[in-house]
Amino acid sequence: MAWLPVSGLSSIPRTALVGLLLAGLVAFGLVVDDYLLDIGVLVGTYTILGLGLSIVIGQAGLLDLGYIAFYAIGAYWTALLSTHFGVSFWILLPTGAALAALFGVVLGYPTLRLRGDYLAIVTLGFGEIIRITLNNWRDLTNGPMGIMNIPHPRVAVPGVGKLEFGLKVQVYYFFVLTLAAMTLGPWGWTCGAPSFWPSGSARRSPAWPGASSPDGPASSPRRASRSPSPC
Repeated sequence: MAWLPVSGLSSIPRTALVGLLLAGLVAFGLVVDDYLLDIGVLVGTYTILGLGLSIVIGQAGLLDLGYIAFYAIGAYWTALLSTHFGVSFWILLPTGAALAALFGVVLGYPTLRLRGDYLAIVTLGFGEIIRITLNNWRDLTNGPMGIMNIPHPRVAVPGVGKLEFGLKVQVYYFFVLTLAAMTLGPWGWTCGAPSFWPSGSARRSPAWPGASSPDGPASSPRRASRSPSPC
């Protein structure tokens, strides 16, 4: 069997490659067993997280070590409100993302002046604060045991009624695959669009004019030699 050379892939339109990948993932979800589907759900979930982290670290050049804390905030928001108050999953999905974004703004406003190790230390501390709080606030989160009996998402179908996801792993697989495909659109636009940073040195410069940086002035030779990281 002749393998397609790597140089030949560059001649294939990106849209065609993405279409082939999606077709393969759909076929995978239709033929494999629940064990592999469960792994596929985890892979899809962490792929979405990785795409967001790629923008933070690869595109913005910010060494964020507390990124997973925002995932925890959205997850516990969804689990707590659906379990204790019966709020619909479809309401909690966007509001959980909005809440995580709000925490990102609150954390980012005072810390974006930092760079390098200093920013990494602050974001690592934020991530540890969230982790320790969720693990020890047993009355709210049930500690390391987690939240039990979380309601399954339901979809209202006209003429049929409400369809519950239940324990159908295949349904969750295609749901996560859809979310990942929707995430790829904004991610591809962000990584492919012309950046408003004119060079790698400006990319690593302080967030506001005149702001100090632990690494020194933005125009220093060491900083100017650093090339922007691709997505």
